Amino acid sequence: MSNIATALSGLQNVSLAIDTVSNNIANANTIGYKTGEYVFATQFLNGSNSSDQPATGQGSQSLGVRRSMTQGAITNSANPLDLAISGKGMFRLLQGSGSAESVDPASVYYSRNGQFGVDKNGYIVNENGMYLTGYQPSLNGNEITDDLIKNNGLLRMPDSNLPGNATSNSTLSAMLDSTSTAFTKTANVAFDPTQATYNNKTTQTVFDNSGNSHTLEVYYRRITDSTLSITSGDSGYTYTPSTASSPNTLGTSSVVLNKETVLRVNTSPVASTLSSAASASTSMSFKTAPSNAG
Repeated sequence: MSNIATALSGLQNVSLAIDTVSNNIANANTIGYKTGEYVFATQFLNGSNSSDQPATGQGSQSLGVRRSMTQGAITNSANPLDLAISGKGMFRLLQGSGSAESVDPASVYYSRNGQFGVDKNGYIVNENGMYLTGYQPSLNGNEITDDLIKNNGLLRMPDSNLPGNATSNSTLSAMLDSTSTAFTKTANVAFDPTQATYNNKTTQTVFDNSGNSHTLEVYYRRITDSTLSITSGDSGYTYTPSTASSPNTLGTSSVVLNKETVLRVNTSPVASTLSSAASASTSMSFKTAPSNAG
């Protein structure tokens, strides 16, 4: 009967493995679910005498279901309180019986499911009524309160929205083509963002003091074909912005480029003989015209 039992153990474990795959498919849309992998193991007899002949296998057995704790896909949600953890980590939850006073500090649970809402008292809870814990920010948003002792770390939404923080500084980085067409004063082409009256455009999101987002559109428009003189020295390449620039934000101050900078000059090959007193010519004069399209 041993051969029947051996074959039966294989059938039983294959059936359990199929159940594991079926459970993975059933939880394909379960937030925070980690795929299970059924782990097989062989059964064998170990003789007490080393001279004994090796025995045949006794079938297979289960070592359990292994779960991969790798990062899953992060999706968007319409609920502003839905959270996701990028990388390692868990949400820390406490079990209660309907009120914050009934929370047991020892009943700690951990989950990757970040679907949260607010209960009638303003505490952040999951769909099972467990309370999310953490560090509570102050109303002005400048401090973090460590109340893990006095309030068990329960997170509570404020009665009113936190004040918005308007954007005060914005940094843009752009590469502009020095060979693009110039909109000179003699051409008399007025700037119009709805027409092809600029060379380049970039956008950035900024916020007002109410927390509302706006799109800042910045237009780059080449306005002059005057020659720009670049001088090579020990500290790098130096040039002075053209006084014809409008607006001339850099005035008459010199600009120094890193000496490792690679220059491309679209004229005669003067750049190949640059020295401390040599110069190369190209046209790189631009101005910006910001526009709030929020």
